Amino acid sequence: MNAAGKSNADCPQTSLEVSVRAIRQVADQCGETMEVASKELGQIWGLASTGGHRSKVRKSLIQYGLLEKVRRGRYGVTELAVMILNPPSNEAYRTALIKALTYSEVYRYLWDSFGAPKQVSEREVRSKLEQRGRFADEKEVIQAAKLFRQSVQFVTEEGGIHNEGSGTAFGSDSMTAGLELMERITVCQDVFGGKPILRDLRIAVEHVLGMLAAGDTAETILHEYPFLEPEDIQACLLYAHRSIAGEDVQDRVPVSGS
Repeated sequence: MNAAGKSNADCPQTSLEVSVRAIRQVADQCGETMEVASKELGQIWGLASTGGHRSKVRKSLIQYGLLEKVRRGRYGVTELAVMILNPPSNEAYRTALIKALTYSEVYRYLWDSFGAPKQVSEREVRSKLEQRGRFADEKEVIQAAKLFRQSVQFVTEEGGIHNEGSGTAFGSDSMTAGLELMERITVCQDVFGGKPILRDLRIAVEHVLGMLAAGDTAETILHEYPFLEPEDIQACLLYAHRSIAGEDVQDRVPVSGS
């Protein structure tokens, strides 16, 4: 711990997943300039200027490299954030997520200490943080460890980091199951009014979800629609899960022609 009792740890105070959602809200509101006034951030996030919540989110975005101060009273969405929000490829998305996760000194230290993101316990993470001696108290250490593990889990699920053995495979062969499944969902403006469909086929995601909700099994659906694959049903469930979780999944669905 810091002998002075004052934290000087450069550590995010929100998880990366929360921060990605927050920067998406900023990007959606600030327009082509990709800049926003500091006083407008709280309004965008629905947070009051008092209580420190707005400051906590803003600082975390900066510590993940997603937001930067461009001039007095104004902040800009960084190129790294744009790469995460609008990635040109899955590989670019994965790379950007890892760069954001390891942008802060503390998270970079943890990442290097554990040989990239493998499944480590909170106790192990806390032990590493305590060795640094840069936290005011145990509460800060516990919070930092919790947020780091949450962020690693987010990057692992979103970015396709493979955790077999002692190392980490991170390349074109390690496509995430989540990303692959979501790529099965498309939108065609001339089909079902632009509702999400499966692989440009004339079957809506909501129809499959409706059948599941009505009690039909995956086997029943595949029998009734032989052109579907088991992964299509998984994709529908993943789409529903992420929608309920508050993700802007619609923004990631490719739009095709008629």
